[in-house]
Amino acid sequence: MHFYSRCFSEKRLRGMSLVELLVSMSILTMVMGGMAIFFTSIWRTQAFTIEVGQTAFLASRGVKGLSDAIRNARMSANGSFPVSVATPTEFTFYSDVDGDDVIERVHLFYDTTSSPKTVKVGVTDPNGATPPVYPAGDASTSIIASSVVNTASQPVFSYYDRDSVPLPENPAPSSVRMVAISLFVNVDPTTAPQSVEISTIVSLRNLWKK
Repeated sequence: MHFYSRCFSEKRLRGMSLVELLVSMSILTMVMGGMAIFFTSIWRTQAFTIEVGQTAFLASRGVKGLSDAIRNARMSANGSFPVSVATPTEFTFYSDVDGDDVIERVHLFYDTTSSPKTVKVGVTDPNGATPPVYPAGDASTSIIASSVVNTASQPVFSYYDRDSVPLPENPAPSSVRMVAISLFVNVDPTTAPQSVEISTIVSLRNLWKK
């Protein structure tokens, strides 16, 4: 009886074998690898979500800032109609965007040549000639929204007449009374198929019902 008890005690106190140790280490490595992948995935998801949120916020703020300028569109310094270009990817109008009592030419356009694609605004002051002349091209440009992914079937700009009826894709500038801006923003279309849409509709106050 004493002999069997001693053998059982020695067996119970004996350390792990090499095979048991290797198996345990393999399991531990697999668990740690899985946890590392899990936490890396969470970190990447959170970083991506933050980036999407920041990009959408900046785009929304840019569109909102331009809404007042569009709303207050007026005759140019040389008497031209408040709207000069109206296409699905480009909108040019005249407005005092900086409060200096000078009517600037404001050029909004979808730049598909940049990477990522962007929506930009160009601002140009008239010269001191009589009558005033607006130089060709934009005197200064800045980015309103980046990572814009609008397709040909998703116009950045669309237009309405005085009766709120949608106008053709390329209407006569003189018929425009409201402008709809619609931006689809996606910082990584290859991994995030759903884009964030930012949209607004602005009426040209000085032309409404005229």
